[in-house]
Amino acid sequence: MKSYIIHFIRNMPCEGNLEGRYIGRTESPMAMGSIARLAQLKQAHPYPRASRFFASPSTRCVDTLKILYPQADPEVVLELAECDFGQWEGQTAAQLEGDPRFRQWLAGGGQAAPPGGESSPVFGPPVCSGFEMLVQNLLAQGQGRPPQPTVEAVLCTHAGVR
Repeated sequence: MKSYIIHFIRNMPCEGNLEGRYIGRTESPMAMGSIARLAQLKQAHPYPRASRFFASPSTRCVDTLKILYPQADPEVVLELAECDFGQWEGQTAAQLEGDPRFRQWLAGGGQAAPPGGESSPVFGPPVCSGFEMLVQNLLAQGQGRPPQPTVEAVLCTHAGVR
């Protein structure tokens, strides 16, 4: 019987993250300090070996994965994109604190959505579907190959998706 292990890796912080901004679907480049930190982490700690690679569609996830695994040609899973913060994309909590909708959103436990954005009930099902497709793909591609007791994969995605 074959076993499958999927290692989850969170993308390294992007410029917007370090500035305290809500960065969901916005493409914000990985911060230079994050690139240097990731190189240090890679030197100091062994990252899991893997034969398959998956990533969220954001550049920061693909870039994180490519730094750790230069040989990787990740399969991008569109459904694993970060939450859409709508009109609040790129803004900080300090910029939004005067907006009563922002306070309601924070108090709502994810049930409410930012204006033009996604709530947890809208965001969650595509993420689950995308992960299920990833697993099905991994299982399907593992069939008919020479027996390997364990197939390992790496998925680089966002904190909100994990």
